[in-house]
Amino acid sequence: MSLTNINIPNALLVLEKPGDGVFREMDWLEQSRNDSRAFFRLLFEHHATQSSQPFKSIPGIGIDLYHDLIIRHQNEGGGRPAFICREPKGAALPIRGLLRSAGQRSDAWNVLSYAALHSACTERCQQWEARGMKAGDSLCIVASMDRELLIALLSGLRMGLAVTVLPPSGPEFLARRIAAIPSAHISCESRYASLLQPFVKRCHFVEDLPPPGVVFSSATSSLTSAAEQPVLALFSPHSHVTEDLQPCLLEAQTVLENALRDGLFYLSLRSGTVLAAPESDLLQYQPGLLLTCLLHGATYLHIGASDLLADLPDDKWPTPLHVLLITERVRDTLLQRDPKAQPLGSKGVRLWIRDALTPASESWDDLIDRCSLRSVAASALWYDSAAGGCQLISLRGLGRPPRYLRAAAGLPFRLRHPGNQRDSARGSLALWDPVPLGAGLLLAASNGGYLYAGTLRPSQQGRCYPTLEVEETLSDIPFVVGISAVCEEGDSGVITLLIFTGPEPLDEARSYASARQSTLRERIQTRIDPSYQPTNIELYAMYPRLRDGRIDHKWCAHEFAKGTLRSREEDPIFQLLDSLRAACAAHRGEATGSGTTQRDGNP
Repeated sequence: MSLTNINIPNALLVLEKPGDGVFREMDWLEQSRNDSRAFFRLLFEHHATQSSQPFKSIPGIGIDLYHDLIIRHQNEGGGRPAFICREPKGAALPIRGLLRSAGQRSDAWNVLSYAALHSACTERCQQWEARGMKAGDSLCIVASMDRELLIALLSGLRMGLAVTVLPPSGPEFLARRIAAIPSAHISCESRYASLLQPFVKRCHFVEDLPPPGVVFSSATSSLTSAAEQPVLALFSPHSHVTEDLQPCLLEAQTVLENALRDGLFYLSLRSGTVLAAPESDLLQYQPGLLLTCLLHGATYLHIGASDLLADLPDDKWPTPLHVLLITERVRDTLLQRDPKAQPLGSKGVRLWIRDALTPASESWDDLIDRCSLRSVAASALWYDSAAGGCQLISLRGLGRPPRYLRAAAGLPFRLRHPGNQRDSARGSLALWDPVPLGAGLLLAASNGGYLYAGTLRPSQQGRCYPTLEVEETLSDIPFVVGISAVCEEGDSGVITLLIFTGPEPLDEARSYASARQSTLRERIQTRIDPSYQPTNIELYAMYPRLRDGRIDHKWCAHEFAKGTLRSREEDPIFQLLDSLRAACAAHRGEATGSGTTQRDGNP
């Protein structure tokens, strides 16, 4: 079948109709990845026939993301809400142009319209120009998921900056990533200054920006970029953290194409649609979801799981909610919902989505019953903003997302052999890894699609566990001499952190265990990121095996899986060998693991 003969409206009908999830008669999906340029050309042509405000961007020539995201909707009147967030009662509104909802007078909600967002971005561009920012510079935004992130993101794109988005995690998490984007301007609120001490001279604190209009009287125009110009430099949570960590660069045209595809095909976004992704991982989903919403003239509703749990009456709810992404954390919160509460469908939900890599469990079926979702369309997708957006997608089911997955339309990919990654896949099991140095996704062929079968590297829902980063953060703790992370087979997401403390009396080691685990968890929580917390921490009063001067992680995983690490720790012969190893290392002045061998008698 020729790709040029694909009927996009018919394809949309097939994708949006709930069924059994089996991919039938969808040759065009395979064709779209073989000729992605032709596929996206068809999408642009379809959009031009459906929109009263066509894109200013011309693929292959010039891309004006800000115009197509904001000004295009501003030209239609601009009163439509772009972003809705909850605010504490009586909270100050530090950003000009942030409007209180006129229709729902609850003090808890604030609405930022497309017009108000355009005004706020104009002021921010003027302020940043006064600070010397210019097209081609790099910008790192350190912000939680809030209106400040949105305004800084759009202002950066408008000025032609290469934008990075980072959550306000621990100082070592931020330092490693900011060091990979040298000379970047940093936009953040002053409350995050303590997290950014090595880079504070590069910070542009929101509270310290000059008043808008003082330096420049005219608005900054939006900038048209070359199609291949990198506009986003993002860090994927699915990438393996290495000593040479680098961001994924996304070109202007790629950002536009993927946002158009994802909104039309997989999120059902149209002008006026409202999407919410409460408590979703910022690195995984942003800024991709925000940009996709805005491109389609939709509204991003920023809420927490508690808002869904509260069962607010309609007059206290800011807007109908049409598309809802439900993470495992939100699922567990919603399972506490009163069974007599209003069904989520009554809030307007017509599509709910879960991460395709979340482990299957009865909890998802319990959620469907508790929230009365059996008559609501459901789908699964694997989304990675740093990789461009939707990666793996399912068709739609009714109530329950189908299990069968395929690569997103127009996404070139290659299936490799799990045992020899230089060879193409043979047989039913294949390795798919679109993210550089990713966890290594294993896919099992089934019913014309694939089933997610786990990863090659330790991971949680496909997110690579950053063993190196955790090791470096914990290595200066006196009782730590070696660290390795292992995960259970399959897609359980259970990560166990193996901590080797070197030889010491077992009774003493056992008495310290609880305090040491608390020390380790606190260090991970405050210095890196809470999402890096392992499921379990096991301490062993022994040394790990080394290979070429480094911990042999394969040996650690193999011995842990067999259950022999504990018996080795308790074996007198191994204890004696460890003591000799410690004595030899002390004599040579060497370390015996990833950390120090010093003992001070304290946990």
